[in-house]
Amino acid sequence: MKTSRITALDSVRGIASLSVVVHHCFLAFPMFLNTNYHKPTTNAFVNLMAYTPFHFLWAGHEAVILFFILSGFVLSLPYLNHNKPTYLQYLIKRIFRIYVPYLVVILTSSVLLTLNLHRHGISSLSDWFNTQWVDPITIKTILQMIFMVENYTQNVNTATWSLIVEMRISLLFPIIIFFVAKVNWKQSIIVGMMITFFIAVINNYIKSDILNTIYYVPMFIYGATLAKYRERVSSIIITIRPHIKMLIVLIGINLYIIKWLTPFKILHRQSIADCFIVLGSLIFISFAMSWPIFRELLEFRILQWLGNISFSLYLVHPVVLLTMVYYLNNILPIWIIIGLVPIASLGISSVLRSFVEQNSINFGKKLLIRFDKKQLQQNDRLVS
Repeated sequence: MKTSRITALDSVRGIASLSVVVHHCFLAFPMFLNTNYHKPTTNAFVNLMAYTPFHFLWAGHEAVILFFILSGFVLSLPYLNHNKPTYLQYLIKRIFRIYVPYLVVILTSSVLLTLNLHRHGISSLSDWFNTQWVDPITIKTILQMIFMVENYTQNVNTATWSLIVEMRISLLFPIIIFFVAKVNWKQSIIVGMMITFFIAVINNYIKSDILNTIYYVPMFIYGATLAKYRERVSSIIITIRPHIKMLIVLIGINLYIIKWLTPFKILHRQSIADCFIVLGSLIFISFAMSWPIFRELLEFRILQWLGNISFSLYLVHPVVLLTMVYYLNNILPIWIIIGLVPIASLGISSVLRSFVEQNSINFGKKLLIRFDKKQLQQNDRLVS
């Protein structure tokens, strides 16, 4: 099964992953956590990083929305390119692409948590930081994490909640792409927005892990819809003048972080802000695949490397943050330790990519080859 890989999108994912790392490093400090909830601060540096376009550098929630849209885009390509896998083939690829690395990191984090249980945390750091590695691991929580039946991640690995959401939605993605393939782009957008606002209203009365997962289904729909119309979108972008293209990309950046650039509180609501984040993300993806200059910039070797390790980087950086802070807290100033976390995370992610993620993907491919051979043999027996 062959798919047309757009390598520039790997770099987009890599940049987004790095922004999540910076996001979590910043949230470890109380002043940045306060601004994350739009609480006022008199610190000029914090205000500069929070309420100007610099927020793009640590736009963590926005990056997760972008990940979901990219997943919808990429997962739909085999179906749209008439290389439709069977559901079992699709499931094997998803399990060994996402679930196995997730399992390795979540269990590693659980072991480190058990060895370094900190019920009182560090007083100079934020409540967000100090709610991690606090509660002991039990058989129940291990089973919950293994089977992804509860989003019990803040205590163990704060980043993995989105992987649970992605894995759940991935199980149903063939239904999503079937829907997207049958309707036009307007109908896809309308259905997606209906789901978003319906779940947002229900969440005012009922808090549910499953509802939270359903809330993100539209992001996959939008990504799949863009993939369906990618050639038409590219043909339109090609005709736009370069300075207009640049202007649209800048507008996309502002839409992506719109809730940090405006005092209007209605834009601070998640369901409203997410609509703008989706639009900004779709602009990034569209221009990354269609504008040669933008695409060539994203194909620089360093950005391609970042894209290559992006999944491992996203998975492992919370473990690196907690481990470094708790082991080095009495040796180095806290701001130096946290400043070193992105560098250490990049190095460890490169190792994790080579020894865990890539081996898991390769094992999945071997299983698919064996499965295809068995299917061919069974077909030959039926024919004979």
